[in-house]
Amino acid sequence: MSEQPSRFDVHGKVAVITGAASGFGELLAQRLVAKGCRVVLGDIAETPLQNVVHTLNERYPQSALGQRCDVRNFQDIQQLFDIGLAKFKQVDILVNNAGIAELQSFFQDHQTAWTDVVDINFKAVLYGTQYAVQHWLQVGQTQGVVVNCSSASAFSLLPISPIYAATKAAVLHFTSNCKPLRKQGIRVNAIAPFFSETALVTNNRQRNSQFAKVLQGLPLVPKELVVDAYLECIENQSLAGKTLSILPSSGIQEFKPLRPKL
Repeated sequence: MSEQPSRFDVHGKVAVITGAASGFGELLAQRLVAKGCRVVLGDIAETPLQNVVHTLNERYPQSALGQRCDVRNFQDIQQLFDIGLAKFKQVDILVNNAGIAELQSFFQDHQTAWTDVVDINFKAVLYGTQYAVQHWLQVGQTQGVVVNCSSASAFSLLPISPIYAATKAAVLHFTSNCKPLRKQGIRVNAIAPFFSETALVTNNRQRNSQFAKVLQGLPLVPKELVVDAYLECIENQSLAGKTLSILPSSGIQEFKPLRPKL
């Protein structure tokens, strides 16, 4: 009988989560707080964010902090992390959850709106991961976990959103190449879900007819299953530099990239 992997206990830990005013981020915050973890939540939508924080603190007093965070700005990400250090004296988990998709065809975009997709989906992941890892190494912290949000579009075709797909592929490969950090007690993992009923999907359905057409009739992944994958990336200490895919047909599985012989 194979030995079960050791688990990272989130009780008493502190997690920073971006994109936490709704969707995966909100649900993950709820699940972590219920396990005894304290959370620092960031989102550009300040009013919904504070509503989430208020609800969490009503049920679990002094468990949550919220701060407006535009992840396009490195200073906002840094400040969110630093709030956790100032208030809770530690940060153990970073979840780079914020993300957007282009609302019009890349080839019809005359205002370079696609650059926001790159900044939010990929550059913010780099900024956040770098800042967290540098802090943990500097203070000699023996355990730290980063979880990034990739997408099933990272390993499949999505011609209606080529920039979104490209950023998510970049997140997946960046995560894989962070595996050596495990030697210093730091694990960086990612999730790669198929589409789920989140604000991103709802907004794009309403504003992008091509997107709505592509999704028509397709099964979506339950948000709860995506959050299960987030928690597995955090708690399963055998995972480092790994991506968990979440698909309607197969559920949660470790993504196995093809590695051609050189």
